[in-house]
Amino acid sequence: MPHLLYVSCVALHILAAALWVGGMGFFALVIVPGLRRLDDELRRAILRDVGARFAIVGWYNLGVLVLTGIGNLTFRGLLSSTLTMVFWTTPFGHTLALKLLLVALVFALTYAHYKDALRPGPETPADRRRASWLGRWTMIVSIVIAILGVRLVRG
Repeated sequence: MPHLLYVSCVALHILAAALWVGGMGFFALVIVPGLRRLDDELRRAILRDVGARFAIVGWYNLGVLVLTGIGNLTFRGLLSSTLTMVFWTTPFGHTLALKLLLVALVFALTYAHYKDALRPGPETPADRRRASWLGRWTMIVSIVIAILGVRLVRG
């Protein structure tokens, strides 16, 4: 039974990561380019609506990733190990520390992007550039986190 719970926790973690990165990729590669030919007001309204819906999914998804990440460490017997200084000096500890640091960065980038999207008033070209770069960096850092996750379990 514990094995089934562990496998379920890992599967949920992978599915949540796929939804997070895949959703950003779909947004950046399909939705945004598809809306470029629309007038600015309509494009912004659609982006705001779709972005708000994705933000709800995204925030819950980030919560699932954190909870399943903690669960995965627990099932592998590593949660208690992380409380020791020796753990953090191991290659696994270094990789996990980097992953956790990048997870915090993704939360900060996501919050900044979300906060900008809710700002009222007209959108300027600088606003669009900032939103674009925040989205790109969030996706890049998220992909690096996924690679670090693979490195943690595959060495």
